[in-house]
Amino acid sequence: MTVRTDRSGKRFTEVDLPSGRVRLTYIRRGWSGSPSVRIQIREPNGHLRLGPEIPVAQLGDFLKALLDGALELVAGRGRT
Repeated sequence: MTVRTDRSGKRFTEVDLPSGRVRLTYIRRGWSGSPSVRIQIREPNGHLRLGPEIPVAQLGDFLKALLDGALELVAGRGRT
């Protein structure tokens, strides 16, 4: 992964996935007022979709919740 700087001076990296490209941007002061990571999807036309900002201090909790939720969906326990 290569870390680059966008036009507004924020550091970011992009990750290629089979279903598309994801951009992770470091935000010094996110919506929570603390350092955060913004997660965005890059559309095929190059535009970025606005995504969530996860406080750096909560990244571990977020990733665990994301994994737990995905596993629940795959196991079929989250059926409506």
